[in-house]
Amino acid sequence: MTHPPGPPTPADFTAPFAANGPQPDNRRTLTIALAAVVVVLALVLAAGIVFVVKARKGDI
Repeated sequence: MTHPPGPPTPADFTAPFAANGPQPDNRRTLTIALAAVVVVLALVLAAGIVFVVKARKGDI
């Protein structure tokens, strides 16, 4: 009779953010990309607010 395999070890995980996590360079690149996305979204939001305020005042 054989025993079932034990619980998986950290080396068995293949998910991108599993036990060891991504390499530091990859994490830095991901951080910069996410920061750029946040900046673009903030600019779009600010432009939308300016557009709405000008439209309410009738400046457009």
